[in-house]
Amino acid sequence: MAKDPDDLDLDVGLDELSKYDRTRVLALLTEGVEPSNDGLLESIRTLREVAEWLDIRGAKSRRIIPVDLATGTTSLVRIRAVRGDDLERIYSEVSDPAVANRWRYRGQIPSAEQFASTFGEDVLVQFIAEELVSKAPLSLNVLYGYDSFVNIAYFGVLGLGSTGSGVALRRVHGVVLAMAYGFTRWPLRKIYLEIPGYNENVIEGLPPDICRVEGRLKDFYFHDGVYWDKLIVGIERTAFFSALAEHFPPSMTA
Repeated sequence: MAKDPDDLDLDVGLDELSKYDRTRVLALLTEGVEPSNDGLLESIRTLREVAEWLDIRGAKSRRIIPVDLATGTTSLVRIRAVRGDDLERIYSEVSDPAVANRWRYRGQIPSAEQFASTFGEDVLVQFIAEELVSKAPLSLNVLYGYDSFVNIAYFGVLGLGSTGSGVALRRVHGVVLAMAYGFTRWPLRKIYLEIPGYNENVIEGLPPDICRVEGRLKDFYFHDGVYWDKLIVGIERTAFFSALAEHFPPSMTA
């Protein structure tokens, strides 16, 4: 997608853009919009309608997702520590048969007691991402498997309940904030995502210059009656912060 709005073909439909560019457009559309008003955006189909909504020609210097790493916030989302009252909601998600095979238990459903007692096992840090205004929870973001010998860790995300227009984008905000916390608090060289093939599209919402598929293990997972590959996706420290400087306000990422 052209960086200068004057260079855009405004008659291009949003469904013709790459998923990453659609995510960037959605960021512009939803910035500062209350979650209850997301429905107002459902009729927007072309970049021309986006321009009319935002008066984009008068906002050439506007950035996509302003981030404040010091407070763990973007214009839409904040991350916070997990509280005791979050555990019931998280357990409800991981024990749902439709979700259980996608999370750390790989189809097993622990008792509530077992879940609570193992919740922090092998975890470096974990956050709830929530709506900045409504405080509605969006996702659990987990940095785990820290190896201090080679300075790497792994990252996982669990969606929490919220649905509707703009939720996927807001969860990306939470991922960026949680990863930034990890890179700034520990000397991590790289964060890895281990992604089952049926979830491969989850990385498409992140800037493409952040993620690199470093390996693929064939037929690693069995899910819904089918064998799926396991993707090993690496996010290197320098690439991460370079992407922040490119896609986020530089003054907020120093």
